[in-house]
Amino acid sequence: MNPEATPRAITVYRLNAVIKGTLEQRLPPVWVIGEISQWKPWSNGNVYFNLKDKRASIRCVMWARDAQRLPAHPTHGMQVRVFGQVTMYEQRGELQLRALALESEAAGGLWKIRFEKVRAKLDAEGL
Repeated sequence: MNPEATPRAITVYRLNAVIKGTLEQRLPPVWVIGEISQWKPWSNGNVYFNLKDKRASIRCVMWARDAQRLPAHPTHGMQVRVFGQVTMYEQRGELQLRALALESEAAGGLWKIRFEKVRAKLDAEGL
């Protein structure tokens, strides 16, 4: 192979950045239904989790500014609807869903969880 005839190479990071840009430009935000697993809130307010169904899963991230709007955190196994943008985490080359909103599919949903936590706290205080 003639090195002078070879096209210019790009870095792995640049390749991943191009893929990320293409995904975000071509795929509009979408609602996805699935089951919560591995819900991990971080001290900075960001939340990382997996959304799965019987046949597949996708890693998800919810930035702190979006996570703080949740009335309560979902529980493991909870069926939810996530509105988000398909993107790529460039450093690892991993596809992910950047969650912008999350709703429970159960009656009462996350607000019911919040209500029960507040009620338990008030009961413990004797109110």
